[in-house]
Amino acid sequence: MIIRYFLRATAALRLAALALFMAPALTACDSIAMLSGPTDEFELQADLAALGKDADTEAEIAETMQTSIAVIERRLSQTGVYIHEIADAGDGRLVLKLSGDDPKAALEAMLAYRGKLEFRMADMNALPDMVEQGIAPVGSEILPVRDNAYPPIAVRRKVAVDGSRIIDARQGVDPYTGQPVINIQFDDEGGKQLAETTRRHVGEAMAIVLDDVIVMSPFINEPIVGASMQLHGGFDEQEAFGLAVVLRSGALPASFAITGQSKLN
Repeated sequence: MIIRYFLRATAALRLAALALFMAPALTACDSIAMLSGPTDEFELQADLAALGKDADTEAEIAETMQTSIAVIERRLSQTGVYIHEIADAGDGRLVLKLSGDDPKAALEAMLAYRGKLEFRMADMNALPDMVEQGIAPVGSEILPVRDNAYPPIAVRRKVAVDGSRIIDARQGVDPYTGQPVINIQFDDEGGKQLAETTRRHVGEAMAIVLDDVIVMSPFINEPIVGASMQLHGGFDEQEAFGLAVVLRSGALPASFAITGQSKLN
């Protein structure tokens, strides 16, 4: 089944995706970059507010940083930037030594979103006037729609399928419309979860949530089977490419900001 939705990307999303799309693939030039050494050093700071900094969360913070290193490496490796070093500097800080074509632009693109993707059901019992007042039914919450394109929507807190079940996401083109699409492939368990959820909720709306913001809320016309789906939207080629990179690279457990940069040679 094909889910069609309308996605309005923010200016930041467009710029980040453009940087990703324009970055050259890693080629033999990487050998030159590796031999010449890093050209830029960056310091990143994680937003630890959501994790807390109490003593009993030290292990959680350490795990967050190690997971973040792995995700950032996967993302950057697809942008034409050569990673010489990435290390945990303590207190929620990461230090990266990079080289390549405009490593700052690529790094900013990779940090533009955490990439936490969730498939959740819209709460069809929510009363519009209550939602407008910010009051959600028990078991649901109200989330904004990207760019405030539509009023906020009440969605179930229960996650039907999350992005960890995605094993691949690739930019493609709809053969009928010529518009950019994202082809998503789930693992076996994710495919079963999606099929079961859509089978039980035919005729209802499903909210696709990226970083706690609803980017689409299509109605389910029939069960989605086959562990794959194709996302159609109002994004251009660059946006589709950027989102596909994020989805197949995994979500960051915390948001990061660039707090320092220095030239190394």
